[in-house]
Amino acid sequence: MHKIAFLIAFSNKYYNAGTKPFLDISLGLINNGYKPFLLFFKSPSYEDCKKRFPNLPMYAFQDIDEINNFINKESIKVLISDDFVNRLKILNKIKTKYKVVYVQHLTGISVINELSNKTNIKLKLASYLPWRITVRRYVNLIEKTDVIIGNSYTATHYLASLFGISSSGVVYPPVGVNLRILNNSERKGILVYVGHKPDFYVRDLKQDIKVLKNMDDDIIIWGEGGLENISDEELSHLYSSVKLVYVATSFELFGYVGAEALLFGTPVLLNVYQPFLEKVPLEYNMVKILGRKEIDPKEIKDFLESEKDVVSAKKAIISNYSVNKSSQSLIKILDTELTDL
Repeated sequence: MHKIAFLIAFSNKYYNAGTKPFLDISLGLINNGYKPFLLFFKSPSYEDCKKRFPNLPMYAFQDIDEINNFINKESIKVLISDDFVNRLKILNKIKTKYKVVYVQHLTGISVINELSNKTNIKLKLASYLPWRITVRRYVNLIEKTDVIIGNSYTATHYLASLFGISSSGVVYPPVGVNLRILNNSERKGILVYVGHKPDFYVRDLKQDIKVLKNMDDDIIIWGEGGLENISDEELSHLYSSVKLVYVATSFELFGYVGAEALLFGTPVLLNVYQPFLEKVPLEYNMVKILGRKEIDPKEIKDFLESEKDVVSAKKAIISNYSVNKSSQSLIKILDTELTDL
């Protein structure tokens, strides 16, 4: 049985970007005859994740030597981490035959955001040097790994265009794990997902919400800082009860919220294009993209009232973003790149 380990470092909740995809993919690996190991390093999320998935093999560590001893004892050849810089630093210190990086952050995007949001030239110059050092470190750490995988084709494109780094393929994160599809014929209200500080183009979110409130008094604002501040039950209820989900974030390398909303048959309004659309054609008419335009109530009303292919959109999410599909994509890449496994 092939053994694959995932490094989950500095994680405080299951919904953290460096946690959720690896646990969800592990479910599919088990279905495909693999043995995953989830190695939590200085991560308070261990207890939460253990409760959610008691049958997944999880181990908590506070010391890198403990991880190295465990990997040696279990004869684990492959260790996978995401590309958050602090986790890459830990990955670099762990001794295993093959190191794999799952690209879903891209430090260079943050650099562009930080510099573009500063209007004072002195502040720009003061920010430039430390960010350049961070980017250089990020690139050096990624180039030390054996296999590079993107969480979308958009991620691999940015990786190549920003840093000149090629990748071995794409493994989409699974969507809808632990969510429960609810049938609700009477939908009302608009769910606004705020997310992290927008990159590139910062919308006037207050104005957006004001316009939406004029369309519907029932506005639910959620997600400031990320996905983790809500339970699976609450999230399932929200997706199934609202008539529209507005994702206000301006940069995503996948876009969980939009994809999950479609799984519940809920139309989505996006600030900008998000990579989950790589497998969901706009022709289904379930997604409207604002771009830099202001929200036009008439356009949104027309969008909501127009004919939609809800069934095809759901099928696209289920067939492309399942635990089995994601794990099979990972296995295929590893079998191709690491021939002696």
